[in-house]
Amino acid sequence: MIGSGNYPIYHTHVELLCKTIFEIVHEKYHLKEEVITLCSTKVSSLKKIFKSFNNKALIIPIFWQIPFKSDNITGLVFSNKDPNFSFMKENDVNFNSPNVTF
Repeated sequence: MIGSGNYPIYHTHVELLCKTIFEIVHEKYHLKEEVITLCSTKVSSLKKIFKSFNNKALIIPIFWQIPFKSDNITGLVFSNKDPNFSFMKENDVNFNSPNVTF
C-alpha cells in the first residue's frame, strides 16, 4: 500500500468507461470544451478497498517517494480532491455501482 492508504480514489468500471467513451465519440452527448470526469462519484481509498477483502490481503505500507518516477503513484497521492462531475450529472451518466461496497 502506498503510504497510509487513505488517499482519495474514485473507481470506474472498464465496461462503463468504454461504453461512455464510445457514446461520446458517436456524439450521443453534447460536449463543452472542458475536461470531463468519468468515474464513480463515491470516494474510496486503497485502505477501504483492501479492507473489503475481509482481511484476505496482506497490507504492507511503503514509503511512496521511491527513487524512480511514476505518474501513477504521484496520481494516487496527489489526486484531485474535488473532481468536476458536471458532465456526468448533466447527461445522467452513472458510474456508481450498487454491487461495490468500498
